[in-house]
Amino acid sequence: HGKVTIPESNKKMSANMSYGNFVGGIINGDKNELIFANSPVTISSLISSNITLKNVPNSSFGTFENVNLFSNSSDVVINKIGNNVTLNQKFGNLIVNDIISDFKNLDLNFEYAKATIPLEKLEANYTLDTSKSKLKTVSENSDFLKNAFMKILKKHETSIKGSFNSTIKTDNTIKLKSNFSTITII
Repeated sequence: HGKVTIPESNKKMSANMSYGNFVGGIINGDKNELIFANSPVTISSLISSNITLKNVPNSSFGTFENVNLFSNSSDVVINKIGNNVTLNQKFGNLIVNDIISDFKNLDLNFEYAKATIPLEKLEANYTLDTSKSKLKTVSENSDFLKNAFMKILKKHETSIKGSFNSTIKTDNTIKLKSNFSTITII
């Protein structure tokens, strides 16, 4: 219980907090291990970390880079995704506002979740494995709808499995796996 504020850390950090309030500035130690349960979390920059959220009603992050997120029954907002990020969301909501153009690898795993992600303008090679999930766009004239997999997805309703290459040469890879989820592409 209580509030913990860490303005900056460049050392390895391990934290396990329940029923408190965590406020972090720039956390960029090597291989951080952060676990939060039933605790609001605000971190301005998180680099090289594993972070677990369980029943977190409100979590917000500035920048994510080299981060593995494991979120269960939590609401998560990430302002910007950098290189090599994995997002696992089971139940709850996830909103990503921005992704850098040369992000390298982005793994998205959703189960019974709602996610909003800015994939509209990104060039990437996709590997998709969706089951009873809905991919939708904000705009009916979206360039994202022109992707080959969206044409296949429309024919197969809510499930698709396969790999799809970008029309432009890129090293960016997005792996999207979803089960009973709704993903809104912005």
